[in-house]
Amino acid sequence: MTPSRRGQGASPARSARRAKGFTLLELIVVLSLMALITASVVPVFSGSLSGLKHDNALRNLVSLIKFVQEKAVSEGQLYRVCFDTDENTYWVMQPAEAPEAEHPFVKVGDRYGRVRELPSGMEFRNLRLRDDRDGDYEYFECYPNGATDEVRLEFDFPRDRSRRMARISIEGMLGRVELEE
Repeated sequence: MTPSRRGQGASPARSARRAKGFTLLELIVVLSLMALITASVVPVFSGSLSGLKHDNALRNLVSLIKFVQEKAVSEGQLYRVCFDTDENTYWVMQPAEAPEAEHPFVKVGDRYGRVRELPSGMEFRNLRLRDDRDGDYEYFECYPNGATDEVRLEFDFPRDRSRRMARISIEGMLGRVELEE
């Protein structure tokens, strides 16, 4: 007589009947938990994403200013970094080719001359710069000797509770550019 195999394994037909998969209730519970976790995590990531955009915009502006300073020295030419505070945009200008032109400065023709916009949730604040003669924009100048107008560019973040303000300072004669956050 052979010993009983009870408990040592079931026949394949019997185990197929027991392994039906997940019940509908189990799937609903798991999907509900995943939805709750996702809903609580998304605002955290979206807030940090806007913070990264703001950091990137500040660093891009600092890089552009340094580039324009170097370009002014290497080409022996005056350049302007211009700001439109109403539109939250900035761009680079150089003297016009013809001195008798209607506007003495024109936008730089390469990719550094394109108009750049600050990301949403970031604004210029308290800019104290020179005004264009037509009053269309404010600007500071980078001179061929390496000097720059002494400038403080302040930025506000009205929708970001974790960040109040940032500032870019440019020391006139030294032309040193500093980002303060």
